[in-house]
Amino acid sequence: QTKYDWDLLAARSIWAFGPDATGPNILVDDTLPSEVDKALLGSVKDSIVQGFQWGTREGPLCDELIRNVKFKILDAVVAQEPLHRGGGQIIPTARRVVYSAFLMGARDSGCTHPRLPSVHHQSFYPGHRLFWL
Repeated sequence: QTKYDWDLLAARSIWAFGPDATGPNILVDDTLPSEVDKALLGSVKDSIVQGFQWGTREGPLCDELIRNVKFKILDAVVAQEPLHRGGGQIIPTARRVVYSAFLMGARDSGCTHPRLPSVHHQSFYPGHRLFWL
């Protein structure tokens, strides 16, 4: 807590680092249990993390690594039917959300931290709505 200036709740909501397990990017679940079905979100966590890893490994412009970006999941609506929340739908969706959030952050560059672009991006895909900051 003291060394990195993160509160305990924020540290526990870290889902992944990317593009590898120890990479310079971070994916954080910042959703509220009163607004998001945590059980459904948890059921697609691995697929979201894979899409995040893929998106940060092969960036949107020249397949370059994305570096030093914090991605927050602010809201997610996941389909109730298992057919619509398989890896084939979630992984590419998460990758496209990473790309969009990164590009919007680079464009807007309303930085709240010197090295971490801040952007609110909303993406709609069949049966899914993901919000990232």
